Amino acid sequence: MRGEFFGAGGGEDLARVAKVPFLGAAPMELSVRVGGDSGEPVVVSRPDSEAAKALKSIAEQVAARVSVEALNQKNTPTINVE
Repeated sequence: MRGEFFGAGGGEDLARVAKVPFLGAAPMELSVRVGGDSGEPVVVSRPDSEAAKALKSIAEQVAARVSVEALNQKNTPTINVE
């Protein structure tokens, strides 16, 4: 199950139009669906596969961006401890 089923570059185009970062693309591999159905994600069952590597990279970017946004958040509540 490989190939450009939905065409190529659509995610990048949408990110550009929406003015948001493109975080990456994961190849459509059967192991991703099988892992989702069985409850064992491809990042666990086949960590060296191209899909697992792509998904890990995307997750790392999301985590980094969430961390930066949390640090930059200005309207955090003040908690007074007496």
